[in-house]
Amino acid sequence: MPSDLLAVSFLGTPFMEPWTVRHLLSNPPEIVSLPRKIPDGPLWEVPESELDRDSAAWRFWDSLDALPGVGPTRVGKLMARKRRHLIPIVDDVVATFLLVPESEWWSVVRSYVLDQRRRGYIEALRPGDVSASVPTLRLLDAAIWMRYSPPALPYRKELGN
Repeated sequence: MPSDLLAVSFLGTPFMEPWTVRHLLSNPPEIVSLPRKIPDGPLWEVPESELDRDSAAWRFWDSLDALPGVGPTRVGKLMARKRRHLIPIVDDVVATFLLVPESEWWSVVRSYVLDQRRRGYIEALRPGDVSASVPTLRLLDAAIWMRYSPPALPYRKELGN
């Protein structure tokens, strides 16, 4: 769990609430047991029932989202760290692009990537220096973010965009 919190912090969404960090680092039962019940396959290969509101994935989401100072972006990034081929990262930019309620993010992305041709389009975006170990979902997250994020963000100025 410490490496997960650090990794999410590198994605620009550090966990700032001291109680939350201590709680997560104490390995509470729901944080330890629920991820083990979540499948680890690609989003398009996992049965839809594994992502419905009664699934272990949503119960894990709800347990993290209930923590002070966490919110959907941090939850999504933490869950994507645990299930990188299954859970899409949805931040404000991606959520705005999807135009659907939080409870439908996964199903919308899943329905999109079920189409093998669309997955091919996503894979065609992979730069030559990006390892094949980077999941298709991360390519999709990054492509949406790069295309639809406001141009005034600091990283864009640094990159000359």
